[in-house]
Amino acid sequence: MVLDVLRVAPVPLTVRTVAVTMMQRHGLDPDDSRSLQLMSKLVNNALTRQTGDLVERLADGTVTTWRVLP
Repeated sequence: MVLDVLRVAPVPLTVRTVAVTMMQRHGLDPDDSRSLQLMSKLVNNALTRQTGDLVERLADGTVTTWRVLP
């Protein structure tokens, strides 16, 4: 599901943006800070496990974005 969000994104996305998109797709409230925090951790873990194989981490100062490798 995380990779599906990144595949259709025109630009690299932050973990939080991916988490919000996933919550909206599943009918969850992205304004619920606790749920968003938990979803962000899950997204971050999933992306970290796939780094180098399927996704690329792009760090620009304090902002880290992710994209699917071509």
